[in-house]
Parts: sequence; C-alpha cells; structure tokens
Amino acid sequence: MQPVFETMMQRGVRPMMGGLLLAAVAAFPSNISAQCDGERYREFVFSSWDVQSDVQYGANLNSAGNMQDLFLDVYTPEGDTETNRPLIIVAHGGSFVAGSKTGNDVVPLCQDFARLGYVAASIQYRLGATDPGQFIPTPNSVTKAVWRAVHDARAAIRFFRKSVEEDGNPYGINPDKVFMTGVSAGGFMALHTGFLNSLDEVPEGIDMNAPGLDGGLEGNTGNAGYSSELTAIINIAGAIGDTTWMQANETPVLSFHGDEDGTVPYGSETLVFLGFINLIPVDGSASIQARAENIGLTACLETHVGFDHVPHSTNAQIYDTTIVISRNWLYHFVCDAPLTCEYGPAPIPTSVDEVVAIGRVKAFPNPVRDHVNVDLSELGAGVHLRLFNTLGALVFDYGIQNADWVTLHRQGLPAGMYLLEVSHRGERNTIRLIMD
Repeated sequence: MQPVFETMMQRGVRPMMGGLLLAAVAAFPSNISAQCDGERYREFVFSSWDVQSDVQYGANLNSAGNMQDLFLDVYTPEGDTETNRPLIIVAHGGSFVAGSKTGNDVVPLCQDFARLGYVAASIQYRLGATDPGQFIPTPNSVTKAVWRAVHDARAAIRFFRKSVEEDGNPYGINPDKVFMTGVSAGGFMALHTGFLNSLDEVPEGIDMNAPGLDGGLEGNTGNAGYSSELTAIINIAGAIGDTTWMQANETPVLSFHGDEDGTVPYGSETLVFLGFINLIPVDGSASIQARAENIGLTACLETHVGFDHVPHSTNAQIYDTTIVISRNWLYHFVCDAPLTCEYGPAPIPTSVDEVVAIGRVKAFPNPVRDHVNVDLSELGAGVHLRLFNTLGALVFDYGIQNADWVTLHRQGLPAGMYLLEVSHRGERNTIRLIMD
C-alpha cells in the first residue's frame, strides 16, 4: 500500500503519482539534539578515505632474534573534521608466517570503517612460527608466535593512546573507544589481546624472560605506561587457546566463522598447520560463543554456513554481511544503540531525539509509526520529494511549489528502512526513515 499525504493546507502542491495527498503548512518548530547524529557510524557518510602509510609504532626482536621495526597504516575519512573518533585496530591473517597490513583480507575493511566515520589502523606484526634452526612449526613455536603478536597488538593500542597524551592527538581518536578486528591469525591476536589478562593464563612454554618474549602481559614492543584495554573485539575466523580465559566482565566479542573452516576450527579441535602438522588445541568461534553465553559475556556469532576459511575476502555477499553486522556491533558501543546481532539497519540509539536533520531538511518523528513531518522552511519554493525502499524502488514522487512543511501518513506502508530524497534547485538531501 502506498503512503498518503493528507491535505491540511494545499499551497502549490503538484502530485506526480495518483492516490497520494500532501499536507503543507506555513511553520514548523524545530528542536534537535542527539548524542550521535543518526548517520555517522550507521551509514557510509564519507565517499572516500585518506591513508597515512608506514607509521612506526614499535620495535622488538623477531623469531630469528633480529630487531624488527613495526609499522601501521592509518585510514581516516577523507575531509573529516571530527577529532574524537573511535579507533579500530585491524590485524591481517596468514598463519603467523605470511600476510600483510596491505592484504585484501583487511584493506577493504579499513576503507569501509573509514567511510563509516572511524579511524582504522592496519598493523604489521612480527611473523615467524618456527624457532631458529627449525623448518617445521611445533606447538611451542606457534604459541610463542601468538605471544609475540599479542605484544605487538598491545603496543599498537598504546601507541595511539600515547599520541593523544603526548603528541596532541594527531590521528583524531577517542582513546576511550578502541576496538580490534582480526582475520584468521589476526583473530587469534584480537581474542588473546582481549582475554589473556592474567599471568595464570600464560600458556606453558612461554619463557617471559626470553628476549622478544619478555615484558609480561604487555610486552616490550613500545609505548609503555599506557593502557592496551579494548572496548570490544571483532574476531573473523580466529580462535583462542582456552575459553576458560574468558570472564563475564571482559571484552565483548563478535565472531564470524565458516562452519566448514579447514584452517582454523569452528569449534574445539586441534589446529593443523599446512593440512598435516598437528599443533595445539584451540577453541574456535562456536566454542567462544558458547562460553560467552554460559558466563553472561556480551557476544554475537555469525556462522557462514557451508563456507571454509575467511570467505569475506572472496565472496561479495559474505563481505557485505560482515561489514553490516560489524557496523551494527560497533554502533552499539559507540552510540549506545540497542545491540543487534542480525544483518539489517543499525538500530536507532536510545538517547537520540526523534528529530533528524540532514542539511537544511528536518524530519520527525523517526522511527516512523503513523506519520512523519518534513520541515522544508529553509528551502523555499520548488521542492521535489521522492521516497525509495531499500531495493531502490520508487514508492512516491512529488513536486511541491510552495510549502513550509509536509506530513506523510504511513497508511500501511510495510516496516523497514526507506530513503526520503528532498531536492531543491540542485541541492539534494537524503534522510533515512525507519518504519516501525
């Protein structure tokens, strides 16, 4: 059923689709306040991004015993003036022997996080899953590889917090909103960074006095004296050494995992390197979710049914699912919106006023129950309204010669998200409307 504009005061209304009526009146009070603006972090409000490459954040001895400088790439929204943005640390995959901060498993994520309004940092970390003189990984050498990588991740987090305190916040971040996303080996990093928080949890075989492994839980990769605490984690096809390390008051975790993953177990199994070398028992995303539900830890799991390892890097539909659910997850922590683990529009923050302002156009209430008022008072004559559904289909099309505001009555329009496009003399404003 089409929506109806009921006439209260017709002034220069030119209907362009049959069966719709328009309400137009002369004045409309506005009072807009919002904790989050309703679009940033919910939509791709930026069309592009800037990248600052090869920023050194630390250095440490690698598996070969050589000092290695470590770098990261910082992605920011192009043209953004905000200076208090949430930060997402992103770690690539590669079984701790390969991969890059410029890999296709992480770069699209960084770009899209920046388009949403975040600062994203793709980090390099120390690779090497064998000890000097070894050619085949062992359980102990792989455990040390994870330990080194966690130290590097924590140093990267501290680097940004240090930059706020000592360098005038050059990356424009909010040090109280720091997240970490990791793919495969990077997922291991994110999970252990979030949950390996006690010396009692340090795996056997880790000599915390050995060069390159020393420094306790935080390590010696750099930027000592600052917190490496995370707000929440996004784990993409990673695993943890033991889910008993997870406690109810620790880091919330969102996981993505194929249930036919042959590289990193979906459940609790032995990690197999190169398909034939049995290494260490690990708990994958299904076990992580089960543990979280058992202890009351905030967590979500999106299972890619029938898929193998990290399908988001090759499958457009899986990538879309990954970025949309990640967006909703992050938005919950950034803007105090209701938490949803489902694919769909990001929920409206509970603290946001039901008035939405985009450019010189205002609309309320939003979400829409029975009707929505659209303030056109700053535009003048010659306004054009078009409403689209999420499939891009045109729901209605109206030209308005002279009206200060209009009221759209829902009249049975199905629930969901719609885009109201308001055009005026070359200026175009688009407001997302949620029909409850």
